[in-house]
Amino acid sequence: MKKLCFAILLFCGTAFAQHMTASNINGTCVVLGTLAQAVTCAGSTGVIEVPSIIPVPAMTGNITIPSGVTLKFDGGASCITTTGFTLTINGPLIAPSNGQLFCGSGTISGLGEVRPGWFPGADIGAQINAAAASCVAGSQCRITIPPSAQLSFSTGIVFVANETLECVRHGITTNDSSGDTVSILKYTGSGTAITMGTDNGRFVGCDLLLGSSATEGVHIGGSHAYSNHIEDASIREGGTGTTLVHISCPGGFCEDNHVAHSRINDFVGKGVSIDNANDTFLYQNTAYGRAAGNTTSIALLIDSGAGGININNFLAGSAGLHGLVIQHTLAGLFPHFILAHDFESDNAGGDGWLFDSSLQSSNLDATFLDSWAAGSAEAGIHISGGSGITIGGGSRIRVNQHDGILIDVTAAQAEYGTTIADSYIQGNNQANGGFNGISITGHPGPVVIHGNHINNFPEVGGLQQYAVAVTGDVEGLIFSDNDCAQNVTGCLNAPSVIGTKLTYFGNMAPSLGQQPNYFPGGLLTNAASSFFASGTTAMPIGALGANTCSSAVTVATAGVTTAMRIHWNLHSTPVAVNGYGNSPVTINAWLTTGNVNFIQCATTAVTPGAMSVDWVVF
Repeated sequence: MKKLCFAILLFCGTAFAQHMTASNINGTCVVLGTLAQAVTCAGSTGVIEVPSIIPVPAMTGNITIPSGVTLKFDGGASCITTTGFTLTINGPLIAPSNGQLFCGSGTISGLGEVRPGWFPGADIGAQINAAAASCVAGSQCRITIPPSAQLSFSTGIVFVANETLECVRHGITTNDSSGDTVSILKYTGSGTAITMGTDNGRFVGCDLLLGSSATEGVHIGGSHAYSNHIEDASIREGGTGTTLVHISCPGGFCEDNHVAHSRINDFVGKGVSIDNANDTFLYQNTAYGRAAGNTTSIALLIDSGAGGININNFLAGSAGLHGLVIQHTLAGLFPHFILAHDFESDNAGGDGWLFDSSLQSSNLDATFLDSWAAGSAEAGIHISGGSGITIGGGSRIRVNQHDGILIDVTAAQAEYGTTIADSYIQGNNQANGGFNGISITGHPGPVVIHGNHINNFPEVGGLQQYAVAVTGDVEGLIFSDNDCAQNVTGCLNAPSVIGTKLTYFGNMAPSLGQQPNYFPGGLLTNAASSFFASGTTAMPIGALGANTCSSAVTVATAGVTTAMRIHWNLHSTPVAVNGYGNSPVTINAWLTTGNVNFIQCATTAVTPGAMSVDWVVF
């Protein structure tokens, strides 16, 4: 009899079903008529079963399923049409993972764990948004995408508060298009694929493939974004104008957002970009740019208003243009407070890391420990701005084509407090273009270089000329306790640094001979020193003919030998001193046994004004 009834209902369709009622059989009310009748049948407890072979009439009013009643779908063609009304499901829902349960444009609410395929929508993006709208406001909402063929969408996915969107992990590792067909989500639109613009969102385990016209892959931000997570995800491709992950709340509030255990890969735009956000955490991520023909990508970009950036185990491989850029190009505050451990940049077409000149002398306060900058076509690390930069803790800056580290700020934007310590700066100047382990040009503020290994060995192909070469002045250079053996020319070359601003001691370079020690102040010892002497000596003021020299000025100095070195500078400004301000007068110094010697020469006839030189022998 039951089989016959079902057959009649299937044959007669919805019109006949509307005249049927629900029957309660052992606590289960089968929807033979309307859903409202089944709810009445079930009462406060029991099961409402929607069979697969019987069409369910459209709702004609709002319906609430009590918390003690389970709504069970057998699967198949039946779905509940909700247009114009609200279906509130307070009890459990049992249904197949795939297959549409709800039709029409009404509202579904009260759910906690849903599948996007249960809902109507033009594509998976619209279905996910509909699924999120069905969740209880303020409660956790878990949307799961079961294993399936690739799902294309152009409708941007917009998270609600407390939403988790989770996929079965695929773990794509390719840095080219060979993994494209495996991505479960494919965004074909020209805007943002996923927006997490509220609190406590979770994007977990999904592989997201972006088309070349996409603006952004995942955007965490807007007016408010707090404690959102991207975890164990893969986000890939896009075009040169695409940012795969963007964390930003200009004029709003972004804080405590996380990207973890994820892979950003095969991109030619920006991997991860952070601006106008506080306390952002990046840990155990891989950002691999496109492996072939990529000269444009930036793995990690930190811009204006970004503060409290915590980076732990971030690999920027096949970096494209740069592995890291820190800059100030937007309205608002300068970026500040960056704490990085094990940040790695490989094979950039430009500088591996770039601290941009737009930072000026702002307090960046960035510390990089146990990090890596290698294989760059230009400098491993390029510092053009920003104060309070520390590179140390066993960091390795190696086999870059140009300098290992280049500091080239201008006097007007001189950064302060740059520290390079306890690191390996080896095998740079692979291009054999006269570059060094560390080069300093322009006029930076205080720089401390301490306790490093700066040499060519054991790397292959390195031709670092000096461990450190300075062609500008430095407002305080401390170069101490470094191993600078195995450089082509020498350890330190800093003739342009004024002597009172240079401290140099404890450096070792057996391959280059004994290294001197120099302190700008007096040296106090418990015994007489036989290797140190200093003084101030007046230069002659007699007339000099063109291309002539004065007699040597000799200062008897006990203990001086020709194996020692002399460092000297003018005692006062040369401006307005005849022969010095416009530089026709030159001074040369040399050592003989027991003497310090100076000679004054002129390229054109001149009567030099009064000038003295300060000197030190070490």
